[in-house]
Amino acid sequence: MLDSTVCERYGVQEGARKGYNPKKPGRPSHHPLKAGLGNGYVVNLWNRRGDTHSAHQAIAFYDQTCRELPAGQRIRGRTFFGACGEEKSSEMRLPYG
Repeated sequence: MLDSTVCERYGVQEGARKGYNPKKPGRPSHHPLKAGLGNGYVVNLWNRRGDTHSAHQAIAFYDQTCRELPAGQRIRGRTFFGACGEEKSSEMRLPYG
């Protein structure tokens, strides 16, 4: 499973920026990308600044995650990659949804 999320921050933290934050508008946050196997096990995580768009560096993240997974392991990203649009989802060989 591939996903992005918003993590609000309190105080001064490196990389925390004001960006899209539905729970705490105006609050600095981080916007990490994460990849998991669907059972809660996270296999890759990129912590990004809070003012980063959901699709920013998504293809590079997907490619790195696929290269580092053991043979036979698969990831899904249908919901996350909807932000990239149909063209990007096709490039990553994922269904657009």
